[in-house]
Amino acid sequence: MQFLKDGLIYHVQAIKAGFPLTIFTSNQLIHLYSRNGLLREAQKLFDEMPQRNVFSWNAIISAHIKAQNLKRARQLFDSASYKDLVTYNSLLSGYVSADGYEDCALELFSEMKSLDYGIRIDEISLTTMLNLTAKLEVVSYGRELHSFMVKTANDSSGFAVSSLIDMYSKCGYFQEAWRVFSGHRGVVDLVSKNAMVAACCREGKLEVAVNLFWTEPELNDNVSWNTLIAGYAQNGFEEEALDLFVRMAENGFRGMSTLLLVF
Repeated sequence: MQFLKDGLIYHVQAIKAGFPLTIFTSNQLIHLYSRNGLLREAQKLFDEMPQRNVFSWNAIISAHIKAQNLKRARQLFDSASYKDLVTYNSLLSGYVSADGYEDCALELFSEMKSLDYGIRIDEISLTTMLNLTAKLEVVSYGRELHSFMVKTANDSSGFAVSSLIDMYSKCGYFQEAWRVFSGHRGVVDLVSKNAMVAACCREGKLEVAVNLFWTEPELNDNVSWNTLIAGYAQNGFEEEALDLFVRMAENGFRGMSTLLLVF
């Protein structure tokens, strides 16, 4: 909140003194206003900018996406003088996160694949589309994405592996999720481990989930504990879930507020 107050004071003082804001300062203020829910102020500042760069366009488009104003975000996207991969990934993520924009996400991703002026699909683009695949439970498209990730060497990071695990699991293909996890043990990080524990719980394979959880237990974080506890509760093992909840507290971790809903 102090940052917002400081930003507002600076903006007002600059206007009163007749000092023009630099592009950099304007971009930072747009981000600040957006982060604090002041979309109208962010848009007004953007409209008043005599010059803009790609960061200006990304800032205002992201502001509208954050406010779930996707139609306006698309209008700005289409009229943007400058676009880069961040611009595309921001709108793609906005479409995937919202309900009713699945076709828009597919069309935008298809457009991204056909671009020939320096914008190349990256890991963020692909994992965003994996989230859409998991949401729609269309494993055939997920396999196409997986194949593309392998061909473009975007399948080896922990973030990519965890997204693949999540996609296959939510599409009902646990064995494929496990193969992805097992095949990348050399680079799998805690995020991937947590994703696999969640997949095991989703499949009702609690013994496997527990064994995985206690593999290198020093790596477990708050998400690890809460995932396994929720898995116990959702599979009808309330007493075991409560016991684990107590152990979590004894180990210095805190239960997430959403965890209370499973008891």
